[in-house]
Amino acid sequence: MNFKTENNGHTVEFITTPQLLSDCVQYLSTTTQLAIDLEFDRDRHAYGFNLCLIQASAGNRCFIIDPRQPLDCAPLYRLLENPAQQVLLHSHGEDLRLLHSLGCYPTNLLDTEIAAKLLGYEKTSLASMLEQHLKITLDKSQQKTNWLIRPLTPAQIIYASNDVIHLAQLKNILLAEAAEKNRSHWIEEENIFLSQVIFTETVKENFLSAADKKELSPYDQFLMNEWLKLRDQLAAKFNKPCYQVISPETIREIISGKADLKNWVALPGVYRKLKEPHYTDFFIGKHAEIIKAADANTISKTLGHKPFVNPEEWERRKTSNAEKEKAKAEIFLPLKQRLTDNYGAGIASYILSNASIDEFIRGDKKISELKVNYRKELLQTTAAELNLDIVRWL
Repeated sequence: MNFKTENNGHTVEFITTPQLLSDCVQYLSTTTQLAIDLEFDRDRHAYGFNLCLIQASAGNRCFIIDPRQPLDCAPLYRLLENPAQQVLLHSHGEDLRLLHSLGCYPTNLLDTEIAAKLLGYEKTSLASMLEQHLKITLDKSQQKTNWLIRPLTPAQIIYASNDVIHLAQLKNILLAEAAEKNRSHWIEEENIFLSQVIFTETVKENFLSAADKKELSPYDQFLMNEWLKLRDQLAAKFNKPCYQVISPETIREIISGKADLKNWVALPGVYRKLKEPHYTDFFIGKHAEIIKAADANTISKTLGHKPFVNPEEWERRKTSNAEKEKAKAEIFLPLKQRLTDNYGAGIASYILSNASIDEFIRGDKKISELKVNYRKELLQTTAAELNLDIVRWL
């Protein structure tokens, strides 16, 4: 489908052929700044992390590139890696993770959401920022659309274009505000750091939910996890999201003995292709293997069972936990509150999130080891304002 339309003064072009993509990359290569965004599906309508669209905008042209077509996106990826080309995005996390998995490592990045946080904004979504600064209200009707389905509708293409066509203007507004507040160097440091981050995917071994870990005995946790591993393998085979293959409720019924595997084809929450008769013996055999492995490991069947801890170790742990809570209450929470008072809630939560506080307290991270200098300076100068002794965390 060839499609061209207009959105807020930008030409929006749908790229589905090699020639259109070549023309797109040629135009983008003549610019020094472009905005990008991705639409993807992650275990919602299909198995795994799937790239569905690439949106790229520069000047008054926006390109909606369809990687589901037989297109070679390598030239575009190499353009994103050119340090002379600044790449704008908003909320980079999943987009960069997906690009890195595809062998694309963009450089010279600027994330407008990070810039907004460093300026103290609490609500930093693209919709919030555009509403506040440009009086633009984004249409969210396509937010939960299935981006894997083809053909795409004009409404989907317009929706996708909105994620990039305003980023250059938003960047200019935020950088002007940063200059007024003397925070430009903060954004520059974050850009350099972000451009050096490499996202890696690790092989998943633990599939248990928080509820599984809380409600199941160690023995049943083992059974549950092995069944969830098996489900993941089958989801990959059938290209289905895991929740559509075998429901976790059904797996719980199996490991508790309430579900009869001899009656596999009648069990609820099972993908229809897995209800073919030969799968009954398959799953009976797999369950027997899982039970055998659990029994061989002599795992406790008692809910809430914990390994024995001698009294001395128990006292040490209690003391350690009390010290951690004291450090949180007397050092890090006051530090975070002063950052909020001085610079805004956005930067306080960004630099000293609850997760990072826990990392500092556990000793997993040191302030002096932070790779972004202004963060170190800000934490140390703010602690000095409050006369807080943070030597142990430096």
